[in-house]
Amino acid sequence: AAVGGTIVIGNWDIPVDGNPIPPMTAHVGDTILWSWPGFHNIYQMSSLTAFSNCDFETAERISLTSPANYTFTQENIGTVYFGCQEETHCHLGMKLAVVVSPPPHKNSFQIITTEPPSSFAPTNGPTTLMDLTNAGGGWF
Repeated sequence: AAVGGTIVIGNWDIPVDGNPIPPMTAHVGDTILWSWPGFHNIYQMSSLTAFSNCDFETAERISLTSPANYTFTQENIGTVYFGCQEETHCHLGMKLAVVVSPPPHKNSFQIITTEPPSSFAPTNGPTTLMDLTNAGGGWF
């Protein structure tokens, strides 16, 4: 997903094969948008165990009506779990795990101009240094 982008789950429903939607990826700032027919809802599960067991006791309600959306924040970095709490829908595979990453950083550089220390041989003016800052953990 693009940063600040929208992930669309256009038919949030019980999967025909009973397997949950494969895990998805997102970045902080992305929004997931669900829509569905019928009687469904969206809850954020508190843990992998709750997700695996479809335990909604400590889940946080996102929405009882369609459409619904959720924007990922810094607190979501890691895996966020969602499920439908209606009857046995979660046990029938109506759940989703989203792996959330920090927003990618753009590499930057700046030009720093400074006077050389007096211990260096004299020059005809200021010295220009290039400071390459690797803000994102990778150069590209």
